[in-house]
Amino acid sequence: MEKVKLYKDMTPEEQLKWITDFSTFTKEQLPILCALGDVWVESSIKSFQKGLALMNAFAYCRDFIDKSLLFRDFSRRVNLMVKYTDKIKAEIGTGTVIRGANGETLAYMPVTQAATRRRGRPSKEDMDAAIAAASGNDLELQKAKAIASLTESVIVAPTTEASTEKAAEEAAKKVAEELAKKAAQPSLFDQGVNAILGDKKLHFDQLQWLVSEELRAEMKTVSALRATAALASEQAKALEKRNVAPEIIEPHTRAAAEATSAYLAIYARVDKELATLFVTLTKEPDFGEFKTRMESSGQTLEQLMNILRPYYEKMGGEAFAAELEASVAEAKAAVKTPEQIKDEEDAKNVAAAKAKTLHTIRTYMLRSDMKVTSKRVEKMKEYLEEVKSLGEPTEEYDVIIAKAEQELAEATAAKKTGKAKKEEAGKEKSTAAEEEDADLEATAGIILGALDTPPVNTSVDSKAETTEKE
Repeated sequence: MEKVKLYKDMTPEEQLKWITDFSTFTKEQLPILCALGDVWVESSIKSFQKGLALMNAFAYCRDFIDKSLLFRDFSRRVNLMVKYTDKIKAEIGTGTVIRGANGETLAYMPVTQAATRRRGRPSKEDMDAAIAAASGNDLELQKAKAIASLTESVIVAPTTEASTEKAAEEAAKKVAEELAKKAAQPSLFDQGVNAILGDKKLHFDQLQWLVSEELRAEMKTVSALRATAALASEQAKALEKRNVAPEIIEPHTRAAAEATSAYLAIYARVDKELATLFVTLTKEPDFGEFKTRMESSGQTLEQLMNILRPYYEKMGGEAFAAELEASVAEAKAAVKTPEQIKDEEDAKNVAAAKAKTLHTIRTYMLRSDMKVTSKRVEKMKEYLEEVKSLGEPTEEYDVIIAKAEQELAEATAAKKTGKAKKEEAGKEKSTAAEEEDADLEATAGIILGALDTPPVNTSVDSKAETTEKE
């Protein structure tokens, strides 16, 4: 690629032209190149080469340009191109764009007066210098506007109080003319928001001040979405002509359908928000600053209503208003007063205390590690009365208490039976002891009687018996 003049060596006129072309490329063509993927058509390649030609005005981009043209792998180098373009924007803005106290861009400064005030008629040289300075200021202003557009900032030139008032009057006059044009041709808006066919583009520059900030940001993406849908559709058709497999064409077809659905959805949200504004202004004419803004520009609120009416009718007219009113009423009903919030908190606290009490009662009644006693059964019955006072069903607790009473009765009966058996066993044991004592006494009497009988003289009897034998 032929080397061009560096940006720093360009004249102010050449710089202005380069900035304008570069701004158009980065805003309109570069986003499309980023969304292409791997399938590029001839128009995409030409757009990429145009961007390379513009970047050639900066020396640090030339190595990237040479390699891109050598290998021609443009689809792989798009992200790197974005980085270089961001670097170029930062370099152009540095030293040229001045930030104001409120964040606005002060991109040019007016000519300062001479330090000494001259008297009398100015000379021809002074007149020529003043004319040259004025023309230079005009060129600087155009350049500043181009830079502000490229860097997506707002240009505000430092001016005197008189020039500020004049600019405000001109701006108000311009707004009044635009609003008068809108009011005279409201049908143009209805044509411009044909979200069903999608064949017309919204007049976003005329509608943005009527919608919310969030929707305004979405509206800025419509151009890119439409371009993406058109490009993806073009790529799908080109692949189809080459008899490419359907699975390769499908991602491009899906991308076109998704982009189309996205910008049609934004159209629908714009329709709904403008119709909602119409209904709101019908009931509350002083809503927002719309009435004040219209009156300050010499217009009336009725003219604004004429602009919004086509959207209101498109959304369904009275049916839409009734639906909107119902949704607003529902939203208001959902908003709770401090008294309602306090009542809900009190109800929650009561419910929590009730749940805690029932948990304590249930835990006590279902404990299996405690013996069933008459005192425990009595406590269960007290808890049962408390459950009734809380308005809770008592069937489960009645069963538990009945079972506990049965167990207590069985335990009591078993205890009495055991005691009777013990007493009978004690009686039997006493009788046996008495009989044993009687036996012992009899035996002792026999023994004692035997002890009281005189002893027999066995030696005399033996002698007598011996004498008789002789």
